[in-house]
Amino acid sequence: MIICSLCLPLHAKTFMLNGIIKNTKNNQALEGVSIINKTNKKQVFSTAKGTFTIEANINDKISIKQLGFKNQLITVNDTNFVAIYLTETNNQLKEVSINAAKTNNNLNTTQSSVLAISAKQLNNIPTIGGERDVVRAMQLMPGVKRGGDGAAGIFVRGGTADQNLVLIDGAPVYNPSHILGFFSVFNNDALQDAKLYKGAFPAMYGGRLSSVLDVKMKEGNLANWNTEAGVGLISARVKAEGPIIKDKLGILIAARRTYLDKLFAIVGNNLPYYFYDINTKVNYKINNKNKLVFSSYYGNDVLSIMETANKNKSGLSIDFGTQSGNSVHSIKWIRASNKWQSNIMLSNSYYGYNVNSNLQNTYFTLNSTLHDFTFKADWVNTISNKHTLKFGFDATRLLVNPNQSTFKGSVNETLKADAAQFFNNNQLNFYALHDYVLSKKITLNYGIRLSNSFNNNYLYAIPEPRLAFKYSLNNTSVIKFAYNKMSQHVNFVSSSSALMPTDLWYPVTEKVKPQTAHQISMSYEKELATKGISIQIESYYKWMQNLVEYKEGTQILLNNKVEEDLIQGKGKAYGLEFFINKKEGKFTGWIAYTLSWSSRQFNELNNGNEFFTRYDRRHDFSVVGNYQINSKFAFSANYVWASGSRITPIVGQFLMPSGSYNDVLTMPIYGERNSLVLAPSHRLDVNLVIKSKPSKKYQAEWHIGGYNIYNQTQAFRTKIEPNGAGNLNYKQIGLFGFIPSLAYNIKF
Repeated sequence: MIICSLCLPLHAKTFMLNGIIKNTKNNQALEGVSIINKTNKKQVFSTAKGTFTIEANINDKISIKQLGFKNQLITVNDTNFVAIYLTETNNQLKEVSINAAKTNNNLNTTQSSVLAISAKQLNNIPTIGGERDVVRAMQLMPGVKRGGDGAAGIFVRGGTADQNLVLIDGAPVYNPSHILGFFSVFNNDALQDAKLYKGAFPAMYGGRLSSVLDVKMKEGNLANWNTEAGVGLISARVKAEGPIIKDKLGILIAARRTYLDKLFAIVGNNLPYYFYDINTKVNYKINNKNKLVFSSYYGNDVLSIMETANKNKSGLSIDFGTQSGNSVHSIKWIRASNKWQSNIMLSNSYYGYNVNSNLQNTYFTLNSTLHDFTFKADWVNTISNKHTLKFGFDATRLLVNPNQSTFKGSVNETLKADAAQFFNNNQLNFYALHDYVLSKKITLNYGIRLSNSFNNNYLYAIPEPRLAFKYSLNNTSVIKFAYNKMSQHVNFVSSSSALMPTDLWYPVTEKVKPQTAHQISMSYEKELATKGISIQIESYYKWMQNLVEYKEGTQILLNNKVEEDLIQGKGKAYGLEFFINKKEGKFTGWIAYTLSWSSRQFNELNNGNEFFTRYDRRHDFSVVGNYQINSKFAFSANYVWASGSRITPIVGQFLMPSGSYNDVLTMPIYGERNSLVLAPSHRLDVNLVIKSKPSKKYQAEWHIGGYNIYNQTQAFRTKIEPNGAGNLNYKQIGLFGFIPSLAYNIKF
């Protein structure tokens, strides 16, 4: 179906044909669709908003192709704007293909260092307990390191977890993890797609040093109602989407909750933890050019321990609990006209935790909150097939209460409540970039971002130049180069000894300056079109300034003056990444390998000597494979191998008087910081998908598999034990081994 609007004079010859491409089934925009003018051989791809611009003449033949959709061939008439609707095919082999990036699209842009994945592509990847997760899938990609079982966050190209900007529908998320990092806050049932930028950052992104994870949720079906539900070993999920007013107003609601606490209670045991989250999205189509989108996320992690004197052996009455959660709300106005597109967004993001304790009528509370209020505006002008201009700005008001504690009861005589300490930070950022096609072989993307951070005590203005260059060797291979500078105006401070989610966010201050980083990268990309295989080889070098750490011995808990204990230093990271991706046929998947180095230098740490970071893993290797046996059965597996993470070793001990009669303390002597490498980690995960025969009413599927099939211990912590010969040995202790996976999903 083609809807035409603005007409050109009949005598017009060559002109720029603009359009938008959507899915017939749900009216949602399609990205990466190939648009080829078969007359003049020009080719472009649709943007994330489904829009495109291509040079054409009246009566030219335009071919529209997208994997998993029926091809279309249209004839250009006297219009310069078209809306094209593509219909999904019933080819099951294509639907389940795992594609880590639309490589054909990527060959035609200057963008490098980006990984992309959709909800469909996540469906068959092995999971923990049947819970699909986009962040865990990203950890299987080159340049992305996992912290290990029980560690939150991802570590991209030598960066720390807080150096990743995580966006949900354009709004920032400050704590993107549940259960200490085992699962992210993104419900796969509500997920549309996700992109991870590891470098070559477009100028519209800023605020972090290492990466941008841009996650888009489904917008709500404007055509038909559909419902999905699923239950696994860990959680239960439900999603409903459909039109409130057909072709005008759509809504999506998705919710999930872990229920292991309920199952343990049935058998008389206590597991005092659960999490839940809710996604809501409302999509209102004002007309063919204007749309309003409201997006909302709310999630919470709850831990509650209650024991009475009769139950616990110590005879004490204990009431302990903690809650940690996010809420993110945004409203966006999207306008697409002939050559212009604009996005105006207002968002509010909140993160906070609260710890409560009651021990024998002694009360203690600890809490921290962060509020982010952001207004953002972006404009895109497609001047011609060779020139695209993008520019915009964003303004943020950040309010942080990093660490507040209160005490009641007998302990109040020695410990007093902290007065509330609030930090405020204002940010105003501007950017502009220009996509310029110089010739058939050369394309440039250059721009600048000006990041400003200020309050009554300070002003930081940091220019961030961006440059990306692409040279086409031929139709199937390109070389790319990129340089970018990034800055970060909010810092994350955590304590490895803290068992609770007591992580602290601090904005920059007069004393603590913004972190900055420069990164250069070069890549070679090749597409083996006949075999559906793409190859990417990329190298990078990143150097960083004003990195934030805390002094040795700093106590995070009960410390409302952590700023005085923060220190700043520098760092560097470099490496080489290999990526082979097969995305067509019965067998699909990828092979990823990363060779990398990451180090830091602080005058106050390690005697001022440079040291490797904790997650400086020299080698990371992963294989992901999916085999579509037939329309009913599919089998997939992951294999992961990684060098061990690093710790600071104890190289000796000395005895110190304790102050009491005939008693001494044993004190450790530490060696070079992070100089001891733990054993490598490796595991195999598998998943079998069994689909029912589709009916008019529903389709069901079983997911059966396991995580860490051969029960290999993944080091979680270390323990020092005597070896019987007067020496001490490190023993590596894992958090868990084999975890079965079972899930049942149904679509109505």
